[in-house]
Amino acid sequence: MGEVVRPSVRVAANRRRAFLWLPVLLTGALVSVAGGSMITVFNSLDAAGLVLLLAGLFGFIREVEK
Repeated sequence: MGEVVRPSVRVAANRRRAFLWLPVLLTGALVSVAGGSMITVFNSLDAAGLVLLLAGLFGFIREVEK
């Protein structure tokens, strides 16, 4: 077997953005859409979608700020 090469910090950050934060962000968007289109009624799916959207957003922000 060949020598194992660790990715650079930049490559690792890009992978975290693509494989961790982007799916969280997209899942939050899908859950929010599945919660219904009525803005006047805020249900648990909307809350879950909002939490996932914010988690993905803050993850992206944290990665960019590094």
